[in-house]
Amino acid sequence: MPEPIIDLDENIVFDDFFINAEPIIPQIPEPDIYEIPTGKPSLSFSEKIYFKRNSNNFYSIELTEEHLAKLVRTLLYDPKLNLFIVGNVGGDFNITGNSKEALAQKTMLNGKWVNASELMNARALAVYKFLISKGINPSRLSYGPGNAYNKGSGMMASFVLRKD
Repeated sequence: MPEPIIDLDENIVFDDFFINAEPIIPQIPEPDIYEIPTGKPSLSFSEKIYFKRNSNNFYSIELTEEHLAKLVRTLLYDPKLNLFIVGNVGGDFNITGNSKEALAQKTMLNGKWVNASELMNARALAVYKFLISKGINPSRLSYGPGNAYNKGSGMMASFVLRKD
């Protein structure tokens, strides 16, 4: 069989017939959910990441890209940096913070009743997948639940950046 030639329309050409080239979408590994790392020098910060109400879907991918652009550039620049992503939620919670009771409070996630910690993890996972889509190696990323807040302050994702 002759060597394939790839034309500008993303088709693979073998003599007189075409085979559509399907895009290869890498499988994103599901990481273990970890406790916030301690014991190593780190930098903690928060960034507003807007999610749709009771959802792990970004409100606007453009806003997400704008808010995470510096973080992506920093991680791409220094491959020795690792990042822990902390998912937070805001709502009418009776208990705020990250105690077992706060994490166990019921809330909605995409139309289903879940514990607050499940919504936190789902949002942190969305940020995790976004960073991978920007070229960050998944082995450098981990995530876990953060805090339950009253009202909109739960739209922030917190981050712990550390160098290994």
